[in-house]
Amino acid sequence: LMMAAAAKVVRCPFHRQLGTGNVCRGGWPTVMLHGFVSYAHEDARLCRQFLKHLIGMQDRGQVEWWSDARLNGGDLVEDDIKGAIDRSSVFLYLVSSDFNGSEFIRGKEFPWIQQRIANLAAEGKTFSTIPVFLRPCEPLIGIDDRDAVPKKNGRRLAITKHVPRDDGFLQALL
Repeated sequence: LMMAAAAKVVRCPFHRQLGTGNVCRGGWPTVMLHGFVSYAHEDARLCRQFLKHLIGMQDRGQVEWWSDARLNGGDLVEDDIKGAIDRSSVFLYLVSSDFNGSEFIRGKEFPWIQQRIANLAAEGKTFSTIPVFLRPCEPLIGIDDRDAVPKKNGRRLAITKHVPRDDGFLQALL
């Protein structure tokens, strides 16, 4: 997890330390954060399932999540994705071997996110990166495996290894 220092510390949606200058409300920031979900299209079904678990955060005004599922035919895909990244301060990586193998993620999306993080850090703003392991695999270089979720007994355990699978999604949120 990469973070920048800030005046006050509150907890982000995934209970990681996320500093903001805002007053905390019950452990949550008082302003809506913008989150970007990075995933491989081969994992679209798992992504949709996970996003259902995140709806409550959006309904409570805590985090507005963006994924390319919001794109429509005729949209300027790269411009829209880059714009969503540039508005975000929370980044979910839905990690799998397909995520690692995606040329678009490795060649464009991940570098755009890294640049956004560098810009936020340079401006003294806060950010959070959260690798959520959907299926067993090794993380890409630049993704900190120590903060991977979900975990079982302190070790990373991919969501697809949880029975029932919803337990894995819930563990990722704890």
